[in-house]
Order: sequence, then C-alpha cells, then structure tokens
Amino acid sequence: MPAPSDRTAWDFLPVGWSLEILDEVLEEDSHEGDVHVFTDARGVVRRVTTVVGFVPVTQLESARLGIITPEMQRVAEREPHLSEEQIRDEVAAGRMIIPANKVHLGYQLDPMCIGRASRTKVNANMGASPVSSGTAEEVEKLRWAEQWGADTVMDLSTGKDIHRTREAILRNAPVP
Repeated sequence: MPAPSDRTAWDFLPVGWSLEILDEVLEEDSHEGDVHVFTDARGVVRRVTTVVGFVPVTQLESARLGIITPEMQRVAEREPHLSEEQIRDEVAAGRMIIPANKVHLGYQLDPMCIGRASRTKVNANMGASPVSSGTAEEVEKLRWAEQWGADTVMDLSTGKDIHRTREAILRNAPVP
C-alpha cells in the first residue's frame, strides 16, 4: 500500500477561493459575507475567502468554511472518539466523506461517515434481477442488512421496475 499523500483537499480550492493561515488566537469563529475565519481542531486559525455570494451546498464546502453541519454533528454522535470539529476538519481535508444527499435526507437517512479516522464500515450489496426478486423483497433485504449492522447499502438491481425499487429503498433506508 502506498504511503498517504501529504496533500489534502485544502490544496485544491475552487477557483476564486483563497486560504490564509493566521498567527492569532480567536475568541470565536466569524462567518461574515465571503470571509470565514475559524480555528480547526488542531488550533490552526484559517481565513477562507470565497467568491461573492457563495452559498455552501455540500459537506465539503461547509467544512472548508468552518461550518459544522447537522450531519457532522450526528456523525460525531455515532463516532464517539471524534469531536464535531475533528469530523469537520477530516471532511475539509478530503479524508472523510458524509454520504448524505439532500433527497435522501428528506426521507429517514441517519448520516454516517467513511474515512481513515472513522470506525470500520460494513457495506451490504443487494439487488433485484430481471428473473427474480421484486421491490418488497429488496426492502426486506434492506431491513435484514440494517438489523445485522450494515452502515451502507449498495443497490445493484437490474430488474424491470428498477426506478420503483430504488425509490422504495431510498424511502426506507436509514443508511446511505
């Protein structure tokens, strides 16, 4: 296995963004307009400037601005060895992801993380084929995967009602 890279997502900021490491101590984080100043979990003070009017959409964008999202808070509850700030910093550095798209969050998704600092994850693969299984059976497989501790589920369905099956899985899955 190759050694981990010394580069992180901080080395690949979007066009129009800038990052400055400051030598000061902050009383509290500041998010005013397009300038975000915050202290990370290691005590490094970062000033991130974005393009005018930028609004974060993804977990990575929020983390890079020093924002701890509700999803990051929930992940910290599920990963008791990590603080909310550590979760944010790992996401910002690109070493952790939180698979929680807004559509799935609208159902009953319970956010989790995948990354070097997190505990081991269990993925369950399932799927209907054109010759067997249907939507009800796939939802039942989902329930069994959840019962036995799966952290994520991958739907590999190829059947004729693929859209209906995937919609049912999304609506019933508390895991990504």
